[in-house]
Amino acid sequence: MPHTKGNWKIGKNTGCVVSDDLSQQTPKDVISGHAPKTPEDDYYGGLLICESIRTISDAKLIAAAPVLLEALKDLVRYCTDNDTGAELSAAIDAINQVTE
Repeated sequence: MPHTKGNWKIGKNTGCVVSDDLSQQTPKDVISGHAPKTPEDDYYGGLLICESIRTISDAKLIAAAPVLLEALKDLVRYCTDNDTGAELSAAIDAINQVTE
């Protein structure tokens, strides 16, 4: 299952994480260069990923999830390419379970 695209960031209030995903644009939006405006955009500061986050540390970690996932995938590829051993199979399986 793919995650929401776009850059994830802390929203207008620290209790939410939003995305700047523009995949919901219409062809008219693309031509004009304007993203569609939704009530979410004004209230949260983007497309809502999650809310009711209690601490800024949790919000930062959630917002960094797509970047951390890509870094982990890169590390697993590096280790696989350099034959570091079968201990990586559990990490690869965990990544696949989360992302498929």
